[in-house]
Amino acid sequence: LDDIFDVLDKEIDIRLAQYAGLRQIFEKCFRFLRAMARGNAVVQARLFDQMDRLLTVRGVEAALADALTEVFTGNQEMCLKIRSYQVQRIVDLLALHQRDASEFLDLLKAVVKVEELDLPLKRNQVFVMTNINQNRAKLAWIIEKDAAEK
Repeated sequence: LDDIFDVLDKEIDIRLAQYAGLRQIFEKCFRFLRAMARGNAVVQARLFDQMDRLLTVRGVEAALADALTEVFTGNQEMCLKIRSYQVQRIVDLLALHQRDASEFLDLLKAVVKVEELDLPLKRNQVFVMTNINQNRAKLAWIIEKDAAEK
């Protein structure tokens, strides 16, 4: 896993064509991490420990969100370890990338409720709602989407 984390530390400018191959490598790294984390508490813990580092990766935000979702899905321990600044960073990424990385919504959903246990986590719900309210203008599309679905 350390080698994958080292690869993901490389900075890329997704606007430049010369980084297209590296972007694909990043996406495959996150797909691999997601698969490794599914049902594997050891890998989930390692990913959680590297979360601050991973949240700085640019250009593959949807794949990043999918991989991190595996860390929290059904994992109450990891959900209780998340810090408010980490939730803020996730909401900031959602606000920045909006529909291009709506997978961050799934990540936030996994953080606020352990679905497998039907256990809502009030502390995390407060973190998420506080940060969504701070980014209300940029996240209005979520409210519009929710209203349209009803």
